Amino acid sequence: MRFFLINIWLTLLLSCGQTTAQLLFNNIEHFNSRNGLSSNEVKAIVQDQDGFLWIATPEGLNRYDGERFVQFTHTKDTNSIISDQLSSIIVLPDNQLAIGTADGLTIMDTHKRTFRNIFFARSTDLKLLDNNVYDLKLDQKGNLWVLTFSGLHILDKSFKVIQSYYTPKEAYEKNRIALGHNLYEVEGNKFIIKNIQTYQINWVDFSKKKLVPAVQKFPHLSFLNELNTCKQAPDRTLWVLLRNTNVVYKYFPDTRKVESFQINIKPSELANDRLATIYPLDNNTAIIEKQEGKPILLNLATNQLKDLSNKPVWTASMSGNRIPTYLKDKDGSLWICHFDGLYLISKSKQAIITYPNINKAINSLSWSVASAPTFQRMSPDKIFVGTYGNGWFMSDLSKDDMERFFFGSKQHPEIAVGVSTRLHSKDTLWLATQYGLWWFKPSTYQFGRIRNSTKPTALDSSLVNYQYIDSKGLIWMGVANGNGTIIYDPKTNRFKQYSQKTKPAFPLRMAYSITEDYEGNMWMGTPAGGGLIKWDRKKDTFSIIKVGEKKGFDSDAISFMTADKKGNLYLATRVGVFIYDLRKDTFTLYDKFDGLLSNDVEHLLLDKNDILWIGSPQGLNYLNLKTNVIQHLTTANGLANNNIGAILPFNTAGDTLFIGSDNSFSLLALDNFNIKRSAPKPFITGIKINNVDVPFNSNEPLTVNYQQNDVTFEYVGLNFNNGSQNRYKYILDGADNTWKDAQNNKYASYTNLPAGSYTFKVTAMSDGLNWSRDVATFTLIITPPWWKTLWFRVIFLLIVSGSLYYIYRRQIKDIEVREAEKTEIQKQINELKLTALRSQLNPHFIFNVLNSIQSFILENNPVEASRYLSKFAKLVRLVLDNSGSQFVSLNKEVELLTYFVQMESLRFSNSFQYNIEVDDAIEPTEIQIPSMMIQPHVENAIWHGLMTGRREGHQGKIWIRFKKDTKETLICEIEDNGIGRKAAGNIQQAHKEHVSKGTSLIKNRLELMKLEENYTLNIQTIDLENEQGEGIGTRVVMVLPVKEVDI
Repeated sequence: MRFFLINIWLTLLLSCGQTTAQLLFNNIEHFNSRNGLSSNEVKAIVQDQDGFLWIATPEGLNRYDGERFVQFTHTKDTNSIISDQLSSIIVLPDNQLAIGTADGLTIMDTHKRTFRNIFFARSTDLKLLDNNVYDLKLDQKGNLWVLTFSGLHILDKSFKVIQSYYTPKEAYEKNRIALGHNLYEVEGNKFIIKNIQTYQINWVDFSKKKLVPAVQKFPHLSFLNELNTCKQAPDRTLWVLLRNTNVVYKYFPDTRKVESFQINIKPSELANDRLATIYPLDNNTAIIEKQEGKPILLNLATNQLKDLSNKPVWTASMSGNRIPTYLKDKDGSLWICHFDGLYLISKSKQAIITYPNINKAINSLSWSVASAPTFQRMSPDKIFVGTYGNGWFMSDLSKDDMERFFFGSKQHPEIAVGVSTRLHSKDTLWLATQYGLWWFKPSTYQFGRIRNSTKPTALDSSLVNYQYIDSKGLIWMGVANGNGTIIYDPKTNRFKQYSQKTKPAFPLRMAYSITEDYEGNMWMGTPAGGGLIKWDRKKDTFSIIKVGEKKGFDSDAISFMTADKKGNLYLATRVGVFIYDLRKDTFTLYDKFDGLLSNDVEHLLLDKNDILWIGSPQGLNYLNLKTNVIQHLTTANGLANNNIGAILPFNTAGDTLFIGSDNSFSLLALDNFNIKRSAPKPFITGIKINNVDVPFNSNEPLTVNYQQNDVTFEYVGLNFNNGSQNRYKYILDGADNTWKDAQNNKYASYTNLPAGSYTFKVTAMSDGLNWSRDVATFTLIITPPWWKTLWFRVIFLLIVSGSLYYIYRRQIKDIEVREAEKTEIQKQINELKLTALRSQLNPHFIFNVLNSIQSFILENNPVEASRYLSKFAKLVRLVLDNSGSQFVSLNKEVELLTYFVQMESLRFSNSFQYNIEVDDAIEPTEIQIPSMMIQPHVENAIWHGLMTGRREGHQGKIWIRFKKDTKETLICEIEDNGIGRKAAGNIQQAHKEHVSKGTSLIKNRLELMKLEENYTLNIQTIDLENEQGEGIGTRVVMVLPVKEVDI
């Protein structure tokens, strides 16, 4: 059956009747479970608004995008198809599908990937009948008609059942026959039901809940009584095929117009092979399937039937007698649904032509089409091809047949190893073989050695590897065994040889590959290496470029070369393809890293579209020189074999290529291959979050939390013609700065995405040149953790602001309190200073000093009186000056103490000695100490240590010492050699003498200074005793803070 279906479609495609055009459509694609279909039996197929194909099978729903099948099956999840046993499927508006199953109706939203299941069962015992959907149709109002085994239902746009009819239970139990199998529109929003078991055509009267014959409701359709089959075309026209007749009817529901067409074939001939079904392809053409035998093509414009058995077809056939269904997609390709899979016949997919019968013959003898040019086209349909070791053959491509075999290895081993062939004259070929050069006339089967007095003897015994015709018409041949290259000039009928023994000498043993550059110079090389050879035509000289002499020239193992008119050489090597720019003297390498299937390159051809075709053991590569994009063709695309050894022009126009490979060959139609078609439209087909598929709506953003930040986007470019050639680029706005070239990968993964809003964009191309103008986009929002959300930040900001305000107010209050305390402390300090001043200048001291000075005057000693009066005045001045400052310089304090001790000594008639010492490490003028701190202790030492209870025979003495302590402190020691504090205290207690309050004032002042400035202050009093425990003096040690003198 499949054999005939393919014939039909080929006839439609090949109406021009040209042999070359016929060759373009020999390949048919077949898809089954091995390709990803859920089942080989295909029930129905539709194409949705986006262009995806949806295939219904008994084992689930499939979506096809040109590259892969995605299955949708029934699961325990409520968001799935109600059953895997599908029977029908139609496209609804708003990206929805209606899917008929054995267990009910499923409405699928293809964008949201959601499913809604609808049941029609009247009761549990009838659910298998009432829910079993047979056919689906959409009327002009947008209502959905659902035909089940036992009922007909009309659903509105919201899928609410608005009308229902059920076969009465007793009628079913009596006949066990379905209500019908197919629905056909015969008038606006009115459908009839066809029953293929009873051949009855009925109409449902919903108002009366009654089933009536269709002709009673529609008398003008009386011809339907003889209905065999009918099919609704996409334009709603009904094509009708009647039983046992040669008439085809076309019925137009909107106008009730009926057209009939008489088939020019005898009814008796049809009776032996009953017509089974009809499928309209367009307004005038339809396929008519026979129950058995070959299908026929009906052309209403010419009122003819055409038997297609003599057309080139794919040899495989559809077994069985089940009638297939069809879909003509938006690109005009035909999809054939059958029980053994899905078939595609497409113009744009048929650029590669193979010849199964010819290749089978080659393969059976283990022939290999030689890697050099061994092909010669003898006529539009006939080609002459050489094999490497098993002779030559002539083939008729129009019949896919090997017509004749020449020079087998047993009969003619000397000529069986073909290397290259050229048409020397109208009916004579020159055959380059392993054992020299031969002439051959295929028409007479005559052959022999070439006779020419100028022919080198090497052409009779050595391997002739290549025949290249340059722009002057000269034929260049590479000859083995050190024979270099031999040139034949057809104009003069003379040969010329360049070898290692000639002048100029050929640099290598032979020329394996030869080409001509844009200036007419010849270039040669060999797979054995040795360098790239240039022959300068004007100078008749040879030069050589060795490996490493030019930057980027890393291999001189050259298996083939070609050139263009722009100044480029193209070199096939074992490490890839080198492009040598002769004008710039630069080499550029293309290898696997640039997209080649293999670095081992056998052959090259530059076509008319600036595409460089590259043959390798892994398949055929093609490099677009305008975009530098490399793509591939392999057996998956229709090539006969992946090990490509030869790429040659098939015709003079250069629009078809001959592809020689192991045990086979193929043809490639460039005009069809490069047919201008729109770039594939990209779609985002899946999203994985943390490697788990998630449902999504392509039109709505997807929001996930911050822990769901490993994301994979799956996408595809819709392309049923050459989906394997799709190439993609994408960008994730918010994460990427530039578009990323994904090559042919159909997914993009991102890990550890931070919180934020992202927009994924992807586009596609299939021709290596033009990106699609369509860009598929999807927005993903990753929410931050709660502590990074806006509401948390607002609350946190309010809390922080409130806290800061509270702290600020607290600090202000604390400052106010401290300032009040400081004011109070300063007040107390000032009072203490005044008290200390009073204590320093108390009336007794002043009276006694003045009395002493008076005694000098009375004793008529004016000099001493004047001297002491001057010192007293300075003392008073220093006391007054120092009392106004918290700190005074050490030298002023020493000066004040000096005057004070001298005045006290004068009071007590010089009865004691004193000594003031300052460490050498101390600069008295550069540091300051607290004022009025030391004098009270000196006064205590004089009054209580020396003047109270003097020790007999002992001179009183006072020491005042200033010592370096730390950078911030100074030690002051006041020591006397009096009777000690204990003895002095006893005496004072007995006589109740005046006790100085200076020390208590100092202690109070120190405490205030600690509070005010946090100074470290310390006063220690040490009682000095002899060995008997008697007091021998007192030492006061003061640790005073130090400040630098303000300059």
